[in-house]
Amino acid sequence: MFVYVPKNLHLPSPPLVVAIHYCTGTAALYHANTRYADLAEKHGFIVLYPSSPHQGTWYTFVLNAYVKLLLVANESFVNSWDVSSPATLTHNGGSDSKAIADMILYSKTHFNTGSVFITGTSSGGMMTQVLAATYPALITACSAFCGVPFGGFSSSGIAQWSDACATGKIIKSSEEWAAIVYDAHPGYVGPRPRMQVWHGTDDEIIDYGNFGESVKQWRRVLGVEGVEVGRREDDPSRQWTRTVYGEMVEGLSGKGVVHNIPLEEDDVIRFFGLANLRPNQDNANIFVKG
Repeated sequence: MFVYVPKNLHLPSPPLVVAIHYCTGTAALYHANTRYADLAEKHGFIVLYPSSPHQGTWYTFVLNAYVKLLLVANESFVNSWDVSSPATLTHNGGSDSKAIADMILYSKTHFNTGSVFITGTSSGGMMTQVLAATYPALITACSAFCGVPFGGFSSSGIAQWSDACATGKIIKSSEEWAAIVYDAHPGYVGPRPRMQVWHGTDDEIIDYGNFGESVKQWRRVLGVEGVEVGRREDDPSRQWTRTVYGEMVEGLSGKGVVHNIPLEEDDVIRFFGLANLRPNQDNANIFVKG
C-alpha cells in the first residue's frame, strides 16, 4: 500500500480517496499513470493506493485485431483483485475487500482521515463495487471504470476470471442484483455510497453490457429506479454521455471507447464533492509505503 499526503491539507480530517489499480497494475503504476496525486495537491485530500497480492502467468493473443489477456495460472488474474471468492464478497469475510477496508481504518488512525471515496479501473473498478457492497458504512461515494456489477464474477475461487460475465452473458433483474448486494452484509440498514459508473461501448475485454447491469444494480440498491433521468451528451468531454439518476447514481457511456479507458479524474473528484475544500492546514509532502 502507498499513501500520498499532499503538502497542503485543507481540513483537519482530510478526505481519503482510495485509487485501485487495474489487472497487471500496481499501486506505484496507478500513482504514476493517474492524476489523483496532482489533484490531491490542488484540493487537499489524501490518496491511498492499494496493491494486489495476487500473481499468476499470462500471455497475449490477437483476436479480431484486439489484444486480449488470457489468465491461465489457476484461471487467476495477474496483479488483479479478488472480486470472486465468497470471502471477498462478504462483509468481514476476509481476502482483498477486508484488506482494503483495513487499510482505510489504518489511514483513519495514522492520518486522521475523514470521509472515504473509492475509485478504480477494470479489476479496480470491480473492486470498487465490491467495497461499496461489503463495507458501505466506510464509504461516501464510488466511481468505477470499466468494471462489472457486484457479484458478477462470483465463484468458489480467489481472483478467478468469469468469461460469462466478461462477455456480457450474465443478465439479471434489478431485484436479483440488489439481493446479491444485500446478502453481502446481512442486516445492514445504514447509508450506502453514491455510485458513478463509466464504460466504453467498444470495450473488448469487459463487455459493455456490464455497464447497464451495474447501473441497474445500483439504481435499485440506492432507491433511484423511479427517479427522473437527466441526460447530457459530450459531458464531461467528447465521446461521453452522462445519465443522472437523482443524486445517487451517474452512468457515463463512452462512444467508441475501448477497455484502455481514458480516466476523467477531474470529474471523479467533482462527483466526490472534493473540488472546493477550504485551506486551513499545511503539511509536508509524504509518500508512504506500507
